[in-house]
Amino acid sequence: MTRIYCPIEAELIRFVDADLSPEGAEHIIEHLSRCPTCSQQVRELRSLVEELGAPIGINLDVGAHVHDVLRSLDRTVAQPNRRPVIARLAAITVMAASVALAVRLVGLRYGSPAGTWQPRGSLQSESLSRDVGVQVFTLRKSPQPLRPGDTIAPDAALTAGFRNLGHEKAYMLLFAVDSHNAVHWITPKYTRVDEDPKGTELARTEAEHLLPTSVVFDGMASGPLRIVTIISPSPVRVSQVESLSQAELSQGSLARRFANAEVREIVVQVSNAYRGKAP
Repeated sequence: MTRIYCPIEAELIRFVDADLSPEGAEHIIEHLSRCPTCSQQVRELRSLVEELGAPIGINLDVGAHVHDVLRSLDRTVAQPNRRPVIARLAAITVMAASVALAVRLVGLRYGSPAGTWQPRGSLQSESLSRDVGVQVFTLRKSPQPLRPGDTIAPDAALTAGFRNLGHEKAYMLLFAVDSHNAVHWITPKYTRVDEDPKGTELARTEAEHLLPTSVVFDGMASGPLRIVTIISPSPVRVSQVESLSQAELSQGSLARRFANAEVREIVVQVSNAYRGKAP
């Protein structure tokens, strides 16, 4: 029986907030078509966002509005089998909404220029998370997209495709960390310790471009394999990852170290039982 791996709660929240890359959003949509639990959670999240984002008037009583929404949330969370993320998101969203509404009302009252306040998810805002999509592929007869929870052989050939819908170039470091904490590079090419290549340049393109090369890792250990993508607005180099300790290679630590970059991660399984088989 094939096991369905559900996205983490933060991914669903980012999906509802339109804060995922095109590939990330496609993954979630595909999962929702097969998972009624996550589909219900997304419907609930959207319902909250729609209620909080309803049109408002200048004379809105912000406190009363927040009180009404909280009372509605109490009824929702009190129902059985509700996942706790709804309550947590609700508390954060209500506080953010009340502050944003207050700022918006004050701005209108004192004549601030229209259109200067931009909510998250606005089509006018740009970010690496929205503009740049990266998909890792395994190569057999044709490229096959690699999804979280998939199983691959130690000798699987890997490559990646990307899209960059932004107005500027971006740069990518793409590597894997195996169960023995060895780092394996997908791009840029890194085979000699005396080299320090910079991240692969991602030119602006609306169509998906496949990297011109693929790699087969030497000595990849069986078990969980973290595939990490670091997308930055300026060049980064392999040495900035190679110099890190085991603890510093965690996703949270990488996100803090590369504060201006987008750090993404998927986890797949490496199994000798899949050697020579399609993923």
